This record gives sequence, structure tokens and C-alpha cells, in this order.
Amino acid sequence: RAAVRAGLVRRRLLGLTIPSLFISYAHADNRFRDELRGALTPYERTRQLKIWDDTCIVPGQKWEEEILSKLTTADIVVLLLSNDFIGSDYCYQKEMQIARERDKAGECAIVPIVVRACRYDRLEVGQLQAILPKGKSVKQNRDRDSAWVEVTKQLDKVITHFNQRLTLH
Repeated sequence: RAAVRAGLVRRRLLGLTIPSLFISYAHADNRFRDELRGALTPYERTRQLKIWDDTCIVPGQKWEEEILSKLTTADIVVLLLSNDFIGSDYCYQKEMQIARERDKAGECAIVPIVVRACRYDRLEVGQLQAILPKGKSVKQNRDRDSAWVEVTKQLDKVITHFNQRLTLH
């Protein structure tokens, strides 16, 4: 906890207090990643969030090093849950496990968002409070834009919590 506190203080002193958000998703769900990024545009424009996903990797970069670098420094890790996410060894066993270890150490917050119906509740990730707009997966909502607005309202709570942690330290 002391290391986390020191890191937060160091970030505040360096002016790096904009929370970073990492999006973990299965490539089969890239349309949901794009929709989430669209819904989060106001947060980027107002410098409330710095958002990263693997589409930010540029040619010539080592993709796994970039992913792990961003994942191990993100303040918020969003998991876009679906059967494809659960079935992906890289998403579920690598990215999510790293995020879980960091979450347990108090280094980040994990925010599962159910984008397609799946039985995440039968797995370890099911212990975390997930975002289900109107009690359904994002895809099951008739009005997807409204579903994403509800998702962002829930993310507001996470951002507020992050900012309170900075203020307290």
C-alpha cells in the first residue's frame, strides 16, 4: 500500500493525475471496443481519462511488451466480457490475471462490462461487480447508445473513486 501511495503522490507531483484506462477485449468484440471508445470520447476531450487498447500499437512496436506495459500501469482496467473473452487464453489467463493481481495489491480498479451474454458469474471474474446496462449485456439492449451512457455513468463512480484516492494521499 505504501508503494501505491508513493506512486500516486509521484504522479500528482508530475502532473500525471489523469487516470489511465486499459481496455481488455477479445478481437471478436472489436465493435464493442469501438463503441466504448466512442462513448468515452468526452472523457478524453476533457482530460478526465487517458484510454488505451491494442489498436494504439504502432508498426514496429513489440505488441506484447506494449500491452503489458500499459496493463501494468493502468489505473482502471476494463474487461469487455463475452464468451470470446472467456475463451481467449490471452485475455482471460494473461491480461485478466495480471489485472487481478494488481487489483488485489490496490494498484488498479477492474471494471467488467458484459458486452455479450456469457456465464462470467461462474468464474473468478464473477466475484467482481460487473456493469450490465439495464440488467442486460450491452448487445441485448435495444438502444445501444443508451446502454453505453449507462456504462459511462457507472465508470464515473470509478473515476471519482480514483480522484478521491489522489486527494487523500
